[in-house]
Amino acid sequence: MPDLSNIKQLEEVIEFLFHCSQNASLPKDVIARASKYLGTLQGIRQQVIQEKYGFDCSPHPYSNDGTAVCNYIYDE
Repeated sequence: MPDLSNIKQLEEVIEFLFHCSQNASLPKDVIARASKYLGTLQGIRQQVIQEKYGFDCSPHPYSNDGTAVCNYIYDE
């Protein structure tokens, strides 16, 4: 099972690069790739947390509780 702290660090790096790429007006394919990788990592994180803690942290349409709990689990 992947280490959650490593996944979180990768997400933070890709988010940073994603925001930098938008500000630098990089080609749209570069921005799209960064977004795709970020989505993949978030999916892995959700799966790991669901398997490890039995909690579904996929975003809920009417609340942000899932994301908040998943972020809390990261900080353990």
